[in-house]
Amino acid sequence: MATTTTTVSKGAFRIIGDKHISECPRNSVPAPMKGRFAGFETLDHYVRKHLISTGYLKLKFVPPHRRHSARLTFGLELEMVLEGYSEGEGFEVLLNCFRDLYLSGGIRYDAEIPDKLFDRTKFLIMPDNSINHRIKLKEGIEIPVVEQDLDLPAVDDSSSEIEGWDWSWGGEEDANTNVHFDERAYERRENLGTRAQQQLGTQPDQVKIEKKFSDLDSLADSCFELGAAVEFCTPILGQITYGSTLRSLFKHISQELKCHYNNSTGLHVHLGCGKGSSWSLEELKVIAKATILWEVVVDLMHAPHRGKGNWMIASNRWNPALRDLTLVEAFERIDKAYTLVEFYEQIGPEKFFKYNFIANSKYGTIEFRQAEAYGDGEKAVAWVQFLSGFVSAALTVARWEWMEWAEVVGVGETPVELLKLDKKVWKRFGISMDLVSSPASI
Repeated sequence: MATTTTTVSKGAFRIIGDKHISECPRNSVPAPMKGRFAGFETLDHYVRKHLISTGYLKLKFVPPHRRHSARLTFGLELEMVLEGYSEGEGFEVLLNCFRDLYLSGGIRYDAEIPDKLFDRTKFLIMPDNSINHRIKLKEGIEIPVVEQDLDLPAVDDSSSEIEGWDWSWGGEEDANTNVHFDERAYERRENLGTRAQQQLGTQPDQVKIEKKFSDLDSLADSCFELGAAVEFCTPILGQITYGSTLRSLFKHISQELKCHYNNSTGLHVHLGCGKGSSWSLEELKVIAKATILWEVVVDLMHAPHRGKGNWMIASNRWNPALRDLTLVEAFERIDKAYTLVEFYEQIGPEKFFKYNFIANSKYGTIEFRQAEAYGDGEKAVAWVQFLSGFVSAALTVARWEWMEWAEVVGVGETPVELLKLDKKVWKRFGISMDLVSSPASI
């Protein structure tokens, strides 16, 4: 089917497509639009709605064999802490672990600790100063307890958002035992408290809430059993090789080493368009549209600590350039970027975003940074498979589809807004609508 385009001729806009030509005199559609154009902000909007209603434009059906582009490549970075080893020992231990698997035929790639030049045909083992290498408190160490009184509004117990929240959580049991503090539970409840205060702050009735929590940050490293903070990067993998490689690798590591994962460790996936290639500007634009359209839904696939408030994985959708815009306006802003620099300024001008697009200029990849670290090979394969289908789907979307979906969703601030989209759209991107209706089951 021919691509629908809009051209301006003398005195008329011509909408040209396969077996479809319509004209309307330029002067007959003054702003605001009148008559049959009433309710449409632009002529482009009117024409698109007309072509959809007449069946000329239809949502694409992508057959299964095209849902994962064969040219995609994948490079994974996994951060971890190795228990029982110092930092210097950890690198050599992990290197030997990889080489044992390679020599036994379990994986087809060797490993090394790189100096300066990176050999992307091998596993690379490197330090990472961002990783918290604390494993657990040493026996007999007393945990400091911080008490804080908060003035919070009266809370409606029927609120589904805060139902079941113990407002006096983290009392003497946390303070008097040497149980490792559950940082994720604290962060979740802390965020709920902030939202409750913001949303109910105008109510007149106030209640005093006493909160107690373990203050581990005030303790020195000498109070903890420490491990070796390490990161490894996989070679560049293809559609055929990533599954077997990751399954074998994760299984071997979990059997041979005691690995610790915490809130500071992540699993980053670099997704490329072929060895030695970089994404084009137009390809980056459609992938960026997909990430900001679905960002609030994809958030539900990850642990709470890999979301809001983590400066190392900031939101692309709510970055300063786009946060005050509707999705339609955001998509238009992205479309108007004529250089990579202009594009990066709109979607995220530095590395520390959920979706690191500037990696394309250095590595020819887009880095998906949001996933937490874990030792489950099947889970890692499933995440890479999702990203493969997600990006492949984005590359098949026409501009009119992006604009149609953006108008339907509006701002895209909550996952529920995405439920306005047809279930075929969800399926096209490999996302289940059940994720929004029952996220706890994922």
